[in-house]
Amino acid sequence: MGGDEAGAGNSRTVLALNSAADGRPHVTPLVAVWHDGAIHFTATDTAQKTVNLRENAHIILTTVCNPRG
Repeated sequence: MGGDEAGAGNSRTVLALNSAADGRPHVTPLVAVWHDGAIHFTATDTAQKTVNLRENAHIILTTVCNPRG
């Protein structure tokens, strides 16, 4: 996603990898949008990725190959 791309039309499915407080890895797919020089995504307050990010703000995002282009 280039720096000038924004909006739902430029969303991408990515895999988010972070870890639970006890160190267990957690991987989940999510939809992300590049906007104003940052990647944005949403999550509920009780989602495991939210709980994990509150404990440890480190996260890895990787793109997912979309066979439909």
